[in-house]
Amino acid sequence: MNNKYKSMKLQNLLILLLILLLILLLILLLIYLFRIYISKQEEDRETFALNKPQNHKIILLGDSIFKNNIYVPENKSVSALLKKEYGKNNVLVLAMDGATIKEMTRQIDIIYPHQKYNNKNTYIFVSFGGNDIIDNFILNKTHVSLEELFQRYKSNMTYLKNKVPKANICLTTVYYPQQESYNREKLIKKWNNKIIYYAKINNYLILNLHEHLLDKTDFTNKIEPSVKGGKIIVSQINKIINQNQIINQNQIINQN
Repeated sequence: MNNKYKSMKLQNLLILLLILLLILLLILLLIYLFRIYISKQEEDRETFALNKPQNHKIILLGDSIFKNNIYVPENKSVSALLKKEYGKNNVLVLAMDGATIKEMTRQIDIIYPHQKYNNKNTYIFVSFGGNDIIDNFILNKTHVSLEELFQRYKSNMTYLKNKVPKANICLTTVYYPQQESYNREKLIKKWNNKIIYYAKINNYLILNLHEHLLDKTDFTNKIEPSVKGGKIIVSQINKIINQNQIINQNQIINQN
């Protein structure tokens, strides 16, 4: 009986040791994965730093998605964060709160006289459509079909491309507002599909904001990018520029 008790005690001890060993292995695995994550973050930062020439020019066309300074502290707006990243003189903000597609031409015309923007180091981000959907299908201020709005959008994009053919152009999708009264999911999805396809066939870059601004905390004043939302937008802009730089560098290497 005593031997049996000792045997059971030994078995329990072995089981306990095995559990402790498994816990230790799990901790070591988590430490290993955490180190990989930190290493990847540092690598991404280094890569971005190496691929962010100081002569990059960033132009923001559109609405309050890019011009959210009246909804957040000035130093935490999208434009302020970009100027901190790229330099005050390298970021031109032409976007206006409440702007619709009919304002596209006016914003584009401000760029054209400055031929310094017509080069491969210029990135033009275009965000239009959200206010048109609100005006036409929510507030009923105007009565223009989605198809007609998109035809006007395409016409202005052709105008922009003809003015600065060498610049990198990035189209922005419309996010889904968390405020229910402003969320017309089917219409926004239809609009975004048009934007994505149009970008693809014209070889434009695409900023899929509808995939990144998803939480209520990403917004302020019902539908505007919050401080958190602005940081996400800037992060995605950085990512697009960085990825495009890498692609361009690889193309140059392959040509040589």
